[in-house]
Amino acid sequence: MSTLTSLLSVALVAAQEGPAPEDVKAGWLGFAVWIGLAAAVVFLSFSLRKHLKRVNFDEGPDAPDGRQGPHGTDGAGGRNGTGGPREPRESAG
Repeated sequence: MSTLTSLLSVALVAAQEGPAPEDVKAGWLGFAVWIGLAAAVVFLSFSLRKHLKRVNFDEGPDAPDGRQGPHGTDGAGGRNGTGGPREPRESAG
């Protein structure tokens, strides 16, 4: 038990002190990771731009009063602009 206690106390002291600031350097690995992340961001931005060019942004005709909600409703939650409650779907089984 005393060996475990002594090892833990040495580890605790080493963790509290930490390395000296002059011993810590970023190094080439950190630089390579940073460049890799920057390259990934550039690649993803070009890919996003390419995919957004392919999207068809044509909108359907507007409602008579100019409002248009999702899926052809007037935004009030009803079907065909009625604003009433939606009808339940019939089960297939």
